[in-house]
This record gives sequence, C-alpha cells and structure tokens, in this order.
Amino acid sequence: MCKRNSTDCVAKYVRFETRYRISSEYKMAHCVVQKSMSSLMSAIMCYLYDSGKYRKHYDDFAQMKAAKLCRPDNEFNDSGAIRKLYNLTEKNFRGWSFSMITRDPVERFVSGFVDRCIRKPTGKRPCSGCGKNLTCFVVSEYKRMIDQSRSGYIPLTFEDVHFFPQTWRCNLYKEYPHMRFIRYSSDPSKTLSKELIAELRRQDVPNNKIDFITSRLVSGRKTEHTTVHSPVRKFIEQRLRSSQFLMEFIVKMFFYDFELLEYEFPEGFR
Repeated sequence: MCKRNSTDCVAKYVRFETRYRISSEYKMAHCVVQKSMSSLMSAIMCYLYDSGKYRKHYDDFAQMKAAKLCRPDNEFNDSGAIRKLYNLTEKNFRGWSFSMITRDPVERFVSGFVDRCIRKPTGKRPCSGCGKNLTCFVVSEYKRMIDQSRSGYIPLTFEDVHFFPQTWRCNLYKEYPHMRFIRYSSDPSKTLSKELIAELRRQDVPNNKIDFITSRLVSGRKTEHTTVHSPVRKFIEQRLRSSQFLMEFIVKMFFYDFELLEYEFPEGFR
C-alpha cells in the first residue's frame, strides 16, 4: 500500500519529541512513548536509577507522580547526549541497553482517542476541534502527520504528542539497529512482563529489584490513563476496525509502525 516515496503515506522517520530515562548503574536507557505505558516505565526507570529515594516515596508504580520523581536527573531528550556522556560508539556500546515499549498501532490509537478525546479532552478545541467525532479526528490527524512529514515542523498540539507514529520517537532514524523492542501487553503477566524481565536480567539488575518490579506489575498497573477494560474503548475499536475508510487512513498513518515494529497489518492492507 505504501510504496517507496509514496506521498499518501506518513514518513518512516521524522525527528520528533524523544524522552529517554536512564539507570547508569545498570547501563539502561529506556525511551518512553505516550500511550505505551510511559508513566509506568518512567516510574520503573526512576526506581532503577535511585531505588532508595523511590522507596522513600512510593511502594508501587501506580501513582502518576512517581513518573516524575527522578526528573530531570535521569532524563534525556536525545540519545546522542547519552552516547556522549557515557562514551558510547557504534562499535562499542559498553554494555548499555537502549529499549522502548511498542504497541499495536490500532490499539494505541484507540487508547489515545478514548483517553484524550472522550475521557479527558484538553483545551478549547480538543482533538483538533473534532471532539468525540472519530472520523473527523482520524482524517485531521492524518493531515497533520502528512504536514509534519513534509515540512519537518508544525505547531504541535497535545494530541499530536500522543498520536504521532512510534517510529518518529526515540531517535529511531539512527537508533533502530540498536534498539531492543518490548511489546506492550494489557496483562502484565504475559508478553510485557516476560520481555521486561529478560531485559533486566541481561543488564544484571539484582533479583530483589526484579522481584519488586514484577510483583507490582502483577498486582496491578492501573493508572488514571488506563483505558483497556472500558466499554467505550471496545466500542470505538470495533467501530474503527469495521470501517474500511477509516482503516485505510490508519494504515497510511502507521504503515511503518506496523512494518518496522513487526505488528500484523489489518486484514486487507499491506
């Protein structure tokens, strides 16, 4: 569907907002992406950065404030700054791990729409002035992504930050070969927990800290933004997936999220 140099599809890579959280002790740099458990992972990385400080304030990862506890000490807005500070080169990463959580593009879009356009709309003209109108917002956000692809800069909205492609984040235009991708899972005991634990063990995180993280994941990761079990989310997803018109826009927006992050394309699209 999106042939090389297709002008109908959103660009593969665009330099866009990037947020890394690090733990220098365990040589971990994790890039957080909105609507892909960003608050949870920011809290976990804070715990790994300074577990003593974290445990003085929190005993889980469910509080939204926990995600901000270590900022700005362990926060970077570009992978290049991390590379420079710790002398990481293409040939020698010195044991460092770069990672990010990825999410099925359709699920991520639906979660964002429910959260930002229905549950907690922001501003005088929420969701590009579309409010709760799904068709209006899909088309509007597609146009904004195309404009950003072509111009390299447009004034960003709050929604843009939550919906723009995952491949635009994390400096993937240069870090893709080095990135370890962890798949989002609404059930922490499944894919997410297993892949995250494997990553922690690779970086020699002690078992007691891994146990603390996994026990809190399994006991509940609900934050104020979680939408996965809501009836309205199921309704919006069914409505989106049942519309050939809307799904064509979704694939044009997130073609490279599907392809590079290895998510199955919607039926009938490739």
